[in-house]
Amino acid sequence: MAIRKKTTKQQATVIYWGPSMKSVLQYSTFRNGLPPALKDLTKQHKWFKGMLVPPAKLSEVMKSMKEQGSREHTLYKKALEAIKEGGK
Repeated sequence: MAIRKKTTKQQATVIYWGPSMKSVLQYSTFRNGLPPALKDLTKQHKWFKGMLVPPAKLSEVMKSMKEQGSREHTLYKKALEAIKEGGK
């Protein structure tokens, strides 16, 4: 009889690079899923998932965020508005 190994799905490490809010600070790192506040925001606003990146891409995203009109700059401004409205 073959022995089956119990496997657990490991979630990738991500960094939240969006603006700080009451429950999550900018540059918070998550290894085992997201906290409830971020889960709620990603359900309400699908685009909010773009605020989570692998550590290797953080410097690239931060550089792009400073460029007006870039995807990251637009996401950051959109996130500020969503946080103001929801107060998470």
